[in-house]
Amino acid sequence: IRDRGKRDYPAANCVRALFGESPSEESADEIIELRCNIDDMTGEEIGFAFDKLLNAGAADVYTVPTGMKKNRPGIMLCVLCNAEKRSEIIRILFKHTSTLGVRECRMPRYILQRETQTAKFEDGTIRLKTAQGFGVKRAKFEYADIAALAERRAAREPLQYILGEWDFMDFTLKVGPGVLCPRADSEIVCESALALLQGREQPVVYDLCAGTGCLGLGIARHSPGALVTCVEKSPEAWRYLTANTAQTGVRTVQADVFTYYKTLPAEGADLIISNPPYLTGAEMRALMPETAQEPAMALDGGADGLDFYRLLTEKYRDAVRPGGWLVLEIGYAQGPAVLALGAACGWVNTSCRKDYGGNDRAVLLQKPEKSC
Repeated sequence: IRDRGKRDYPAANCVRALFGESPSEESADEIIELRCNIDDMTGEEIGFAFDKLLNAGAADVYTVPTGMKKNRPGIMLCVLCNAEKRSEIIRILFKHTSTLGVRECRMPRYILQRETQTAKFEDGTIRLKTAQGFGVKRAKFEYADIAALAERRAAREPLQYILGEWDFMDFTLKVGPGVLCPRADSEIVCESALALLQGREQPVVYDLCAGTGCLGLGIARHSPGALVTCVEKSPEAWRYLTANTAQTGVRTVQADVFTYYKTLPAEGADLIISNPPYLTGAEMRALMPETAQEPAMALDGGADGLDFYRLLTEKYRDAVRPGGWLVLEIGYAQGPAVLALGAACGWVNTSCRKDYGGNDRAVLLQKPEKSC
């Protein structure tokens, strides 16, 4: 080891150590407070100065009521800034206020460590601000983001669309503009179908007018081995259906139910389930504001609301195995009419189930067993 290039030592004869502190959650930094007294500016002029100071990088600007000479009321204008912004802030104070002097105070500042997290929604994001340190932890959502969501809800946009997802039974579905919102009323339809499938191994099930896929996915989750196909025509709803069914084993087909029956093998289905459009023409003209923002294709069942039930009871009968079932969601007043359509097309063991609100909601129709 050479000492400054002049002497050689066989071993080091000193140890040099540098000590320092790294920032911690409870460390302090320095903040500068600049103050000036004002008694001859209007509120508008002070507000203009506020904007200039904040735009120049001030950490905060505020006023404190004070008394001036000769008992004149006034304010003390206070500005917090860091050392880098000090000169510019002083310049703005002299330029945009009537003060004749600025006082400076340097002080340590203790702050909580802040972080912003982001939650993604269908049409945007919402920020969550967190702060912690000194044994304290706080969190709050960004006001502007919450206000934007509140404005959308005030315009009667469905809450499901705003959130971008909604729970159905024991799982969560992606939802958004262009697809019918899943409703708790539909759960009894799925539960009724599941009861009919008990004891059947690998039943073949078709969910027609699938929308988000809530009915088909409910069956796939709770009927192990079920071979479920969800059928949907709408391009807008299709993207939600494929997103919800991804990696679930549920098959999806984009097709029109008014022609899809022609492609099905005879007596190949154990159960067909559907929540078809069933609102009447009168109901379509008197929709609630939220429902009016859902796709008309998923709501309009024709003048009497029965167009799809006529199709399903007649055209899809051949696709169901003897002893198989057709399970349909209905409007609260449509039970008798749909049961009559089913009986006229040769379905037997017809029944109607009520939802948890006490309204008729599910019609069950069985295809007769083959006689020996």
